[in-house]
Amino acid sequence: SGGGGTLALAGSHRVDTRPDVSSSRLRRILRTAEDLERQLDDLGIGIVEMSGRAGDVFLMDMRLLHTPSINSTQQVRMMATSRCFVDT
Repeated sequence: SGGGGTLALAGSHRVDTRPDVSSSRLRRILRTAEDLERQLDDLGIGIVEMSGRAGDVFLMDMRLLHTPSINSTQQVRMMATSRCFVDT
């Protein structure tokens, strides 16, 4: 934690399913907010750093907004990803 793991906006994958939040409102906040964490918290969205140890597995909805961050450690990190699409 704190070493530059992938950052995700927890809850961002459900934005368009809620009547009080829209993806356009979220984009506007991400572009212009001065107090980003507070405004995201008001929407029920949190910033989460996904960090773990070798062998850990993360399951993530691909609609979740996420971004890599700079590795601030001396350790090389690699991640393998696999995407699966489910026909509903």
